[in-house]
Amino acid sequence: MREGKTRRSDIEENEASMLNHLIVKYDIERYPFARIVASHLKCSNLAAIHHVHQYPRFDCAIEQSTELHHRLYAIGKEFFDVYGRFIRDQIAPMIGDEIVYQARPNFRFQLPGNVAVSGFHRDRDNHHHTAEINFWVPLTPVSEHTAVWIESSEGKQDFHPYVAQYGEILVFDGANLMHGNVVNESQVTRFSFDFRAVPARLFENTGMRSVNTEVPMSVGGYFAPLDLAPARDIAASDAACHVD
Repeated sequence: MREGKTRRSDIEENEASMLNHLIVKYDIERYPFARIVASHLKCSNLAAIHHVHQYPRFDCAIEQSTELHHRLYAIGKEFFDVYGRFIRDQIAPMIGDEIVYQARPNFRFQLPGNVAVSGFHRDRDNHHHTAEINFWVPLTPVSEHTAVWIESSEGKQDFHPYVAQYGEILVFDGANLMHGNVVNESQVTRFSFDFRAVPARLFENTGMRSVNTEVPMSVGGYFAPLDLAPARDIAASDAACHVD
């Protein structure tokens, strides 16, 4: 596997430290992601979808390729219209700069007795730039069993759960901090989506491609500038292993 850039500049260090391990609230009436996803799946209770869908323990081969994942990635215009507003009104002001952002977010679900992502990882080891900032948006109740677990600083591996709830965004330095999840020992399914954004002045077209779908990690491919609608001609977002 090719690795991306392995060291951060002082500017990138400052960006990461300012937007790391934050939980920020947003208005679920203005950005009704859970309602849109539930309507798309024709499911009245996302947290109980395990009564309909059951899968073996996720590993690298299936953690983004089940029938339910395929249905999620077929979501339509209503979601992307809200997502575009969310990026413009919530994410860009948080970064305080011109940004590029992930055109199609990653959808995740974590069934009871299962994981959402099969291993702990740093995104930079999967072709992501070290200046990227991760945003994790849960759509159902979250506990320590279904949270994202993140090390406190690079290399410590002292993982702690960061429990954000629907109506909150977890912001963290997923490019450079090891993170992942543990087996869900609760009786609630966790739904979420996540994406990355980077200050435009730090963005580099490295020539890399996403690991599984081989979408170019460039503006117009994996990423979009803020003033363009998210690209809808990508068949799925990055289905690479170990990207949470």
